[in-house]
This record gives sequence, structure tokens and C-alpha cells, in this order.
Amino acid sequence: MKIANKIIIGVTLCLVVAMAVIGFLIGSYSVSVIEGKVVSYLQSSNRARAEHIRTFLQSQKEESEILSSASVYRDFLNNPEDASIKEKIRKRFERTLIDDPHLLEMYILDKNGKVIASSDREEEGEDRSDDTYFTEGNKKTFIKDFYLYGEYNTIVYAVSSPVFNDDKILLGVSVLIFSPDNFYEIVKSENGLGSTEENFLINKDKFFLTPSIFLGKNVILKQKVETENAEACFQKDEIDYVTKNGYSELEHSHRAVYDSAQDYRGVNIIGTHAYIPETNWCLITKIDKSVVVKDITNITIINATILSVVFIVLMVLIYILINRLSLGLKKLGSEVAAVESGDFDVKINSGGNDEIGILSKAFIKMIAAVKQSRAEVDRKVEEQTREIVEKQESLETQQKSILNILEDIEEEKAKTSALLEGIGEGVVATDVNTSIIYMNKAAEDLIGWKIEEVLGKRLYDFLKVLDEKGKEIPEEKRPFSIALKIGKPVISSIQNSYYYTRRNGEKFPVSISVTPAMLNDKLLGAINVFRDITHEKEIDKAKTEFVSLASHQLRTPLSAINWYTEMLLAGDAGKILPEQKQYLEEVYRSNKRMVDLVNSLLNVSRIDLGTFAITPELVDLAEVSKSVLVELTPMIKTKNMNIEENYAKNLKKINVDSKLTRIIFQNLLSNAVKYTPENGKVSVSIEKQNENVLIKVADTGYGIPKKDQARIFEKLFRADNIREKETDGTGLGLYIVKSILEQSGGKIWFESNDDQSKNPGTTFFVTIPFFGMKAKEGTKDLG
Repeated sequence: MKIANKIIIGVTLCLVVAMAVIGFLIGSYSVSVIEGKVVSYLQSSNRARAEHIRTFLQSQKEESEILSSASVYRDFLNNPEDASIKEKIRKRFERTLIDDPHLLEMYILDKNGKVIASSDREEEGEDRSDDTYFTEGNKKTFIKDFYLYGEYNTIVYAVSSPVFNDDKILLGVSVLIFSPDNFYEIVKSENGLGSTEENFLINKDKFFLTPSIFLGKNVILKQKVETENAEACFQKDEIDYVTKNGYSELEHSHRAVYDSAQDYRGVNIIGTHAYIPETNWCLITKIDKSVVVKDITNITIINATILSVVFIVLMVLIYILINRLSLGLKKLGSEVAAVESGDFDVKINSGGNDEIGILSKAFIKMIAAVKQSRAEVDRKVEEQTREIVEKQESLETQQKSILNILEDIEEEKAKTSALLEGIGEGVVATDVNTSIIYMNKAAEDLIGWKIEEVLGKRLYDFLKVLDEKGKEIPEEKRPFSIALKIGKPVISSIQNSYYYTRRNGEKFPVSISVTPAMLNDKLLGAINVFRDITHEKEIDKAKTEFVSLASHQLRTPLSAINWYTEMLLAGDAGKILPEQKQYLEEVYRSNKRMVDLVNSLLNVSRIDLGTFAITPELVDLAEVSKSVLVELTPMIKTKNMNIEENYAKNLKKINVDSKLTRIIFQNLLSNAVKYTPENGKVSVSIEKQNENVLIKVADTGYGIPKKDQARIFEKLFRADNIREKETDGTGLGLYIVKSILEQSGGKIWFESNDDQSKNPGTTFFVTIPFFGMKAKEGTKDLG
């Protein structure tokens, strides 16, 4: 058998066996790992979110129980006609509604279910004896399921608690009506499994209680979820098991995941659920199975890569096999090498009758012919060598000079290349037409293109630049174009980052620094240095979500401190001494500052997460300014300040979000009053400026030192001169104002004298376009 046939048979057998075994093992293991990770992630996420909901419900039950235990409630129910006690109740209602923005209404029902006190006085006297928040709430604290509240034409839920006297006899029921926005926010949070991941609550009748990411808010209490997950969640053995054991038992986990079910859209999903016994609700967590299939497809690609590696290994084995089969060729090769070195007398073994033997015999005949021609060649070579030597001597001098120059150039080029290739960030250089002239290895790895493929091409022909929402940014607004246009460096930050796209279409966030390249005041091109900041963005998002969650959890205990302090100050626990009252008032003020700080942190987290809404409506800016100044009147009178107001007479109402506009005026005017010493002056004006409305707030206060001016809009930053004079402040107000304006189409800037020898004063400028603020969808309002 010929050598070639032996090699073909061996290679075929090795490839078939190795590819089949490795492909089967890797494929089976990879699919098992992916499905296991998705199932485990869904279970842990679902259980953790369910516990979060239960904790939140428990905090609201505690809030209701605190109110119902107040002595003023018992006094009022014992003597509902007493005008002084009823006035205390109304004030309690007002304070509680202000402290909790999600609390819509409050009632007190007598023991017969009649409304004897309400935050909405028109409802007093109504009979609520048939409502479940009375029939169930007169025994223990009760949470009424979501329902449509006609007074506000919105979805609400109620928490009610009985009010007993000292002998445990029922006097009445305290009822709190809440907006479900907090549930929407808790349930909506994403876990990183892709755009098809969804969490939603359903009630015992299987109706939606929270919005669907595919169908929106219109499904709440209108559409049923009749799926396998929904049916299983409300089975009796499921309810009994969760009520008894909670979610920590591992033996229960195999019953809670469905990897071949369909959701309410008829789409195949992998899902899990958690029963919430306090309200008879069910939390469903799911993702489309197509996402897992896509991951399996990716694994298949990886398997193909692995098999390619196996193929390379087999090629090495083939090489070894060929060597073993071609020992005769190797021997003949060494003999040929000897002939090539000039030894024409070497003895050639003619071998056997196979291909190698035939080749050896032919080579012996060739050597004889070569010997004969070699002598003739040597003679001619000797003659030509003499001529070459003469010419070579004249060229050597020129060659040495050229080599010296080339060595210097290559050395400098090597140094520059080594420096650029050693940089961890991606570096791309272009000419003035944005055509690529250089790209380092880090840039190739980040965007997936090789320098050989893009050299001379325009940068934007293969590199897309996207904003935070995934929308492609026009060329003229990209950092590269801006830097070439203005001739100055352009640098992005993590808060205002861009997204690049890799060759495979995947996008990733980048921090960009573009610097124009100039020579003798002539623009040659630009250098773009960028890096992948995915990790930094994830850390920033995790930090913001933690601040949001921590702030939510802090509000309940702070509200409890507030209520108990008010109860003590009102004498609910008995008469207090003047010195005790002074201490309690200081506790109350300090707690209010903590509540303000928590509210500010919540606003910042909603801004950073992009969850706050902008709802424009026609608003009179002058009226907003005047109402804020009325709120600041006590501080203004205490400091004997002069307030100057100038509002353009022909200024019409514009479309802005009234709440956000009020936040802007509150921060600017309160800062001006707060940071201006006694007998100072604060002026506010509103006027037209080109296509905008210009708002100016000026003061004769402490001013902003020049070294601090670049950081004045940063989170938690306060200037050194202010921290020395005013210890009270969060450093969040101006950050919130700037974020509101930037996300709604407005701008803010300031001017301040750096002379700290006297009160230099500061002027803040705000512009809002005449067409108003840009509308923005969101799940939360800023408070």
C-alpha cells in the first residue's frame, strides 16, 4: 500500500472518532450548565423580590398600627363631637399625608363602619360597614387588595387597623389608602437576564396587579394571567407549604420552575413564582426561552472553536505519523543536503522498489550530470566574481551611510510603536477627513477590526456611536467631529458616556478623549483615546440602586420617629416639661432634616436611573416664583432681607412640569436666602431671551471661590466657605436642578466674584425653551 493511502486512512479515522466524541460531550455539558444557571438565577431573584414585597407590606402594617395606637385616636372615638380633638385629628392627617407622598387618603371609622373623620371632608358621614377594610380591619391589621378608587379614578390598596380602648374593646377602625407606585418600582427592577425578563404580581383571581413590560399599565385589574405558573401558585398544597415553610426549603425548589410553559402571550418561557400569604398574591418571574436558546447557539459556536483546536492537534499527530512513514525520505534528504553543500562524492543508497527507491536512482543519475556541468559553472563564476568584487567596493561606502540613516529611523519608529501598543486604552488616529491612519492593538481588541482592514477608511464607515438609549448619534455631534471643528480636546465622563459598537454589532459604553493634532497652527487630524467602562457603569448603577433601596427602607423608621415625637409634643403621653419640650423639638427638627436628606437621595437615584417622569403642562413661571418666596417668608423676615422681583409683563405660560419647575425655584431661591447674611439682597427676574425664557436669581451672599466653581454642580459637593458658615446642607440641590434641566432641554450656569474679602454675591442663570420641557415617560415623580 502506498504511503499516501496509509496517511488518508489514519487521518480519517482519527478525525471521525475525535470530533464525534468531543462534540457530543461538550455540547451536552454546555446545555446543562446554561439551563441550570438560568433556573437558579430565576429562583433566587424571585424569592428575594418576594421577601422584599413582604417586608414592605409589613412596614406599612406597622405604619397603620402606629397611627391606630395614638391616644388622640382613642380620645376622638370616645368623644367625636369635641372640636379641639377633631382639629388635632385633621392636623395629624395633613402631616401624615405630607410625610408619605404615596398615601392618598386617611379615614377613621366608628365601630359601626361610619366615616367620622377623613382627609377628604366630603366623605365624612358615609357608611363603609360593608367594605372589607372595615369588616376585616376591626379584628386585626388588614391589607385590602388592589381596587379601582372612584374618587381619584386610579388603582389603590388600603391598610386598616382596629382602635381599641384600654380594655381591648373596639372603638373604631383607622384606614389608610395608598398608591401602588412603590410596588411597581420594587417589581420592575431588572436582574440582567435581557429585555424579555419580566416580574409581575397577580391577585387570587389571577388579574394583573402591576404593569406588563409588553402590554403596559392597561392590563392592571383588567386582564387575567391563565398560565401554568399562575395556576400552580394558588394550589392549596402550594399555599399551605409557603405559609408554613417560607421560601428557604430546597426540597420545594423543583416544584417552582417551569422550563417548557407558555406565558400570557402564548410565548414559550422559563418561569417561576412565589406565593405571598399576607395578601394572597403571586409574584411571577420569567424570561423567554428563546434567550436561553440563543445562549445555547453561542455555546455551539464555542464548541465549533474547540473542535477546530482538536483538528489542529490531530494535524500534529498526522505530522508525527508522516515522519514515521517517511524515514526513507529523511535519509534521502540528508544525502541531498550533502550534495547541496558540494559533496558530490557522497554515496546514495538506491533503496528498494517503492517510490523512495525510484526517486533515489533518479537522483544518482542527476548527480552525475551535475558534476559535469559544475566544472563549467565554476569557471564562469570565477570570471564574474572578479567583476562583482570591483563594483562592490564602490557600493559599500554608500551602503554604510544608508544603513546608518535607516537604523536611526527604525529605532525611533520602534520606540513610538512600542509606546502606543503598550497603552491599555484604544488609540485611533485619523486625518482631517476622519480617514484611519493608525490604530493600536487595544483598539483592535475593543472594536473587533484589524488595522489592515480599516486603514485609509473613514472612521464612521465602520464604527457606530450611540447614546444611552441606543440611538445613533449624528456625525456632527460626535466627539471626533466636535474636536476637529473647534480645534480643542473633547472629553466624555461616566455620567455623559457614549456607546461604541463592535464588529459583531455588540455595543459597549466608552470613556472618550479626542485631541486635535496640530503642526504650526495647521490641523492635521485627531487622536481618539477610548476605553471600555462597562464595569464602571455597572458599579455606578449598582450604587444608585442601593441608594434608592436604602432610602426607601429609611423612610418608614424616620416617619415613625416623626409621629412619636409629634405625639409626645402634643401631650399624648402626658404633660412634658419645658426643658423636655426643647429637647423633643430639636429631635423633631433633626429628624425632618434626615427626611429631607432621604428625599433628596431618592430624587438623585431616580435621576441617575432615569425613572423619573416629565409631564409638561401650561404653567405661569412668575406664580411659581412668588409662591416659593411666600414659603421662604419666615427666613427672609428673620434675616431682614430685601427681596426684588422683576417679571416680564408680556410673558405667557409655557409647557413645563409644574413639580420640577417648583424644585428649580425652591433650590435657587432657598440657596440665595440661606447663603446671604442679614440685611442682604436677593433678586429674581424672568424675561425673554431669543428663543428662550431666562430666569435669573442673584444675591449679595458669600459667593463661590474660584477653586470650587468647576465642582459646584457635583453630587454632595459644598464649597469650603459655605461649610464654615452653614453646616446644614446636603450638596445635592444644584446637582438635581442641573440634571432636571439637562434632561428636559434647559440649561443652567452661574457667575460669582472670587473676592472673598467681602460678600461678592452669586447670580444663577436658567434658560428654558419657549416650546417648554421635553416630555419623558417614567415610573416616579421627583419630590
